Amino acid sequence: MSLSEKVARDPAADDGAPEPGGTGTGRSSRLRSLSSGPYLMVLPLVLFAAVVFLYPIVDMAISTLVVTDPDTGGRSISWESFQRVVADDYAREMIFRTLRVGVLTTLLTLVLAYPVTLWMRELTPRWRGVLVTILLSPLLMSIVVRTLGWVVLLGPGGFINDSLERIGLGPVSFLYTEGAIVFGLAQVLLGFMVLALLTTVLQIPDTVVAAGANLGARPWRVLWHIVVPMTRPGILAGAAIVFPLSASAYVTPALLGGSHNPVMATEVYTQAIVQLEFDRAAAMALVLFALVTIGVALLGVLGRNRAESA
Repeated sequence: MSLSEKVARDPAADDGAPEPGGTGTGRSSRLRSLSSGPYLMVLPLVLFAAVVFLYPIVDMAISTLVVTDPDTGGRSISWESFQRVVADDYAREMIFRTLRVGVLTTLLTLVLAYPVTLWMRELTPRWRGVLVTILLSPLLMSIVVRTLGWVVLLGPGGFINDSLERIGLGPVSFLYTEGAIVFGLAQVLLGFMVLALLTTVLQIPDTVVAAGANLGARPWRVLWHIVVPMTRPGILAGAAIVFPLSASAYVTPALLGGSHNPVMATEVYTQAIVQLEFDRAAAMALVLFALVTIGVALLGVLGRNRAESA
């Protein structure tokens, strides 16, 4: 082939087009392999989640819902275990307490994390990374040791009560209250909320904030009408992380709430391990799972509706 023939050749042939008379199956197979590559990479994670997460939940649901008649041996679906949980005043109070702790912890972490992320926006990447490491450092410590630190701090002879007694305001019973549970969980989960907010705060253009100020808006109006709407995805993402973790926490409510403030997670442990009431424990665990799933789904719907209306 001469040089002029090479130049006049159809460029599509160099892009992988099949030669005349060819079938093109090689290129199509390569495209199929590239399109299925991401699914194959996610497959191990899906299998792992199915084995260690979905299967136990489905098995627990089947063992709770399906009952066997001792006389005939027939099987039927029964909602009796769930009806007993819903009809019990003690269980209903635990459900409301669990939701209350989850919502209050989410709100507290949001209130604490928002100004921190706005401040981190002004830092250099180096100092921003240092601060993120400090905020996530509680996760490097055992949750039992971390929670026992709160027990010492909030106890009758702790630092807070000693300080209040010196100024004539103490002692105050902080330990074994819902407030102690909320503060203990907020200290652990604050880093997750900061990370979720930081991703959206860093995406706010400086020109947008400056434009609001140049038009005469006060700082709080710029914050409320410009910054907060632009960081709403981060707020919802942080809430979707903090709420499930706080509503299903066990160690912190057990140590800081005591026996007078049980939540769903601690009651599931008591019913299954202490009282050996496996049916009631499974029913309460499924109720907790349903409540957390509904909460996360509502946050997802809220975020999707906001995105569509924007």
